[in-house]
Amino acid sequence: MHLAMFDIDGTLVQSNDFDDELFLRAVSEVLGVTATPNWEQYRHVTDAGILDEIIGHHGGSVDRAQAHCGVRTRYIELTRQLLESDDFVLMEVDGAVSFLRLLQAEENIGISIATGGWAETAAMKLAAVGIDVDGMAFASSSDANSRIRIMELSEKRANSEVGFSRRTYFGDGVWDQVAADDLSHDFIAVGNNVEHHLQIDDFSQPEKVFELLGL
Repeated sequence: MHLAMFDIDGTLVQSNDFDDELFLRAVSEVLGVTATPNWEQYRHVTDAGILDEIIGHHGGSVDRAQAHCGVRTRYIELTRQLLESDDFVLMEVDGAVSFLRLLQAEENIGISIATGGWAETAAMKLAAVGIDVDGMAFASSSDANSRIRIMELSEKRANSEVGFSRRTYFGDGVWDQVAADDLSHDFIAVGNNVEHHLQIDDFSQPEKVFELLGL
């Protein structure tokens, strides 16, 4: 049994640009902090992990749980407002929706989501492009700060009775590749942000992706 695991932002959904902007805006509005979007400097490149580090560096005596709740709530609100605005259309990474449907038809493939975003915004973005996660295992930054831990939970929730003999993670960031390597997962880079021998521009040629998966 082969587990195909997916990040969301930049991997299934074209959301990186506005996602970064809204996250930093929420941090600024709630904490009064101007944070850098250079994500590679953070230990855990997840919403919760980045926020925790920002609070540690700039929060002073702020209540950590209250700060997390405030930023997360504001970020969810900003994301919802954008997705519901009349002049904004969120796009899938080309071919992602149809590719997932093809993958779901395969008997020896399990599918799961492991995202560094919070669950609420992740669900909104997937729904906006028409990706139905019913039947897919799902783990997010709402579950853990560490991407590795999120991926472990995603696999556990996939819950294959026979277990997985192979695991492939689709992601678009260097941190995705690092986490996949740490877990000894195969890695397929989506887009051009990561130099990797297994790389696809998008999912518009599903036969190529199936070939990389060995199917």
